[in-house]
Amino acid sequence: MPRTLQSKLVAFVVGLIASAVLLLGVLFYQQLRGQLLEGIENEIRSAATAYSLAIGEWMAAKVQLLKAIKPVIGTPEAKSVFVLAKAAGGFDTVYAGYPDKRALFSESQNLPADWDPTSRPWYKEAELAGEARIVITKPYADAGTKKLVISISSLVKDGGNTVGVAAADLFIDRIVSEVLALKLAGNGFGFLLHKDGTVLAHPLKEAVMKPVTEQVPELSSDRIGHAASEGKMFSVQRNDGDRLLFLAPIKGTDWLLGISLENPKTRRSRKRASPSRLCPTT
Repeated sequence: MPRTLQSKLVAFVVGLIASAVLLLGVLFYQQLRGQLLEGIENEIRSAATAYSLAIGEWMAAKVQLLKAIKPVIGTPEAKSVFVLAKAAGGFDTVYAGYPDKRALFSESQNLPADWDPTSRPWYKEAELAGEARIVITKPYADAGTKKLVISISSLVKDGGNTVGVAAADLFIDRIVSEVLALKLAGNGFGFLLHKDGTVLAHPLKEAVMKPVTEQVPELSSDRIGHAASEGKMFSVQRNDGDRLLFLAPIKGTDWLLGISLENPKTRRSRKRASPSRLCPTT
C-alpha cells in the first residue's frame, strides 16, 4: 500500500476515533448534567416543601385561636378572653370591631376619638368574605417597629345579624428570620413572595416590599402562579448569571416560599463578591 494512502487511512481512523470519543464525552456530560439538575431539583423540592408545610401549620394554629374567640366578642368576657388569646398565640394585639363603630382591644390603644373600625381593611374584607372564612391581610410594615405584620380577621354573626369582626395582629418576623436562615449549595437562599409578586422576605433588605419584577422582569404574577402550580424548578436570567428557582405555595396564605440557586450551567469562577452579587433578588 502506498505510504500516502496508508497515512490518509490512519488519519481517517484517528479522526473517526476522536469524533467518537468527543461524541461520547458530550453524551456523558449531558447525562451527568441531567442527573445533577435532577438531584438539585429534588433537594430544592424537599427543602421548600418542608419549610412551607411548617409555616402553613404555624399559621393554621393562629387561625384556630382566632376562631376560638369569635363566640365571645359580644359578651362581657370578651376583653379577658382577648388577653388570654394574645398570650397564647403570640399576637401583638387581639381585638374586635362592631357595626356601631365601637372597638375592643386586648390592651389600651392610643387611637383618635373618631377612629372607625368599620372603615379598616381587616373589617371590610371580613364582611365581604362572610362568616365562614378567615381573612389574612397582605403583610405591611408596622409604623413603630418597621417589622412586617398581618391582620387575621373573621366576621361574626348571630341569627343573621352582624355582631362584629374578630381580629388579631401578628408580626411575621419569625417567619422572615427562618426563611432567611435557609442556606443551600450553589449560593442558594430562601425568599418569601406574595402571590401578586411583592417580595416579603429576602437577603437584600432593599428588595423587601417591592415588586419582584424590579429585579427579574420575567417573573410576572402569571409566571409565579404557573410555576407554583406546576411544582417544578425553572430558570430566570439575570445580568450576573442565570438562577434556578422553585416556588412552593404556603397553605392557608397568599404567600409562596421561594428557593434560589445559581444555575450550574452558567456558573463561573469568580472572586468572593458582596452580598448584592451573591444574593440576587431571585
